[in-house]
Amino acid sequence: MHQPQDILRSVWGYNAFRPLQGEIIASVLLGRDTLALLPTGGGKSLCYQVPALSLDGVTLVVSPLIALMKDQVAALRKRGVAAAAIFSGLRQREIDARLDSAAAGKTRLLYLSPERLSSPAFLGRLERMPVGLVAIDEAHCIAEWGHDFRPAYLRIADLRERLPGVPFLALTASATPRVQEEIAERLQLADPARFVGSFARENLVLGLRMADNKGARMLDLFRRVPGSALVYLRSRRKVEQWSDWLRRRGVSAQAYHAGLPPEQRHERQEAWMSGATRVMVCTTAFGMGIDKGDVRLVLHLDAPESLEAYYQEAGRAGRDGKRAWAAMFLDAGDRRSLAERMEAGPPEVDALRRLYQQLADHCQLAIGAGEGEAYAFEPRAFARKAGMPPRRLTESLRILEQEGHLALNEAAWLPPRAWMKAGKADLYRFQVEHRHLDDLVKALLRSTPGIFDHHAAIDEGRLARQLGSTQKAVGEGLAKLAEYKLLDYLPRAETPQLVWLRPRADARYLSLDRAALERRRERHRSRLQAVLDYLDMGLEVPVAPTRSDNAPDCRMARLQAYFGEQAPECGRCDRCLARRHADTDPARAVARFMAEVGSARIADVVAALRPMAERDVVQALRWLIDRGRLRREADDRVSSRP
Repeated sequence: MHQPQDILRSVWGYNAFRPLQGEIIASVLLGRDTLALLPTGGGKSLCYQVPALSLDGVTLVVSPLIALMKDQVAALRKRGVAAAAIFSGLRQREIDARLDSAAAGKTRLLYLSPERLSSPAFLGRLERMPVGLVAIDEAHCIAEWGHDFRPAYLRIADLRERLPGVPFLALTASATPRVQEEIAERLQLADPARFVGSFARENLVLGLRMADNKGARMLDLFRRVPGSALVYLRSRRKVEQWSDWLRRRGVSAQAYHAGLPPEQRHERQEAWMSGATRVMVCTTAFGMGIDKGDVRLVLHLDAPESLEAYYQEAGRAGRDGKRAWAAMFLDAGDRRSLAERMEAGPPEVDALRRLYQQLADHCQLAIGAGEGEAYAFEPRAFARKAGMPPRRLTESLRILEQEGHLALNEAAWLPPRAWMKAGKADLYRFQVEHRHLDDLVKALLRSTPGIFDHHAAIDEGRLARQLGSTQKAVGEGLAKLAEYKLLDYLPRAETPQLVWLRPRADARYLSLDRAALERRRERHRSRLQAVLDYLDMGLEVPVAPTRSDNAPDCRMARLQAYFGEQAPECGRCDRCLARRHADTDPARAVARFMAEVGSARIADVVAALRPMAERDVVQALRWLIDRGRLRREADDRVSSRP
């Protein structure tokens, strides 16, 4: 068995693990079930990637994040690690090839979406697959009280019977104590070792301002906080509007959302990662799994859906350990909209059944057909046709997915891929006989490592530049090579897909768990109420306590308390700084003191607030009396007004 420290140094070039990584890896290598909660930036992926290279056999990694799977597989392959991923959108022959490679022990890490765990193709190979570890990323998805429950995760526990003695590692970045217990129970973890990292981010400054003019506030913040930034919004329309607004004012900014062409999303992400673009204005999906350490500012211009989501998004600032800021600029309409969403709750059963029928009509599916099939689906166009707000459609689709009926795969874009099936001798003969394709073959082999071993991603734009040709001509040439049976060529797939997880049912009798929907309604209200409480933390220091539940009046401590961690005040957030200012501002200090005592002689107020200067205290008293905050009584007394 290779030592984890040696693997870390030789493969990743790091000399030391981050906090808890070493302990988690040691637990896994001892063969013990393990539950690890590492907040955003804690380095969850290394906790299963390092053991995968230390243990014999294949490490199965279950993840719902297709974009993250693709990014991690690409990064591992660059480091010389045999890795592959299986998810919706791949052709069956490509899936079979990856499963066969894993069954033969040629793959060290095999990433799978949870829906794939029950497929006959996977289960057939699993019997002869040398599995050494099962890692469950985003493990909170198995918990109904988690913020992203996915029923497909419930199938993971079935692997326990098929893989006796194989340790399970469950990882998540955000889970309340209740969710942690549910993860352990549903995954049937046997006396798991538990590692819970602190949610404190000592370099992160949290703040919130109610701002009627968000743009002016934002520009001022960009002037005061240099460096890379993320601006989060909830709609594509707002993303485009604000990115245009920033560019017109000289800020290097780009928009990013799922409605952009794949090449454009890739180019903009690379420009932001490299620092060529300073500000990425994006929907909340951007940033998942992106490891950029020097983000100095994360700004929300819309209220988040949950504190779990906000903690993950805000936590993308300052991963390098240096001071960073996470701010929210909201207005009264934002809070009102959030409160209305809380009251409205999730869609009712009848609305879900109507939507299901519309989706079946869109895909032209007969009752009993469609299981496992994927159909091109553009959510915004469908929402317009159905007369439904896009946000409501997204929420309804999520419920239908959680009920196990269908799933929307918005990350289905796949680059063109090719697997060279011909041996080198046959390939040489072909090049001699077909001189007009010789340059293409040579450029393809030079620019596509691993093409003889698996379906490797092809950069058709790069090939076109090397050959002085066009991407269209390159695609036609690759198709010609496929006709000659030299390679298996899969053109790019760009359209989001609607995947039917079960045969299409009669919408009138669609099976929906009413009790589960009611539990979802309760969770929905609970999560949004926690967000509202966070937003309602006053922006001014109150002269008397306004809450009776002893909730922390510090933003970081409030987030930590939400996740079950008791912590002192951070001393950095806007709430802590406001109190610090109040302790040195005479008017605030006098107001706080008078709110506590109700009535006092002026001399007693001066004495109580020493070492503050008597002159400053008297001036503050006069200022508060003039404004009606205090009342002057006989015998040199003052009192709080009723």
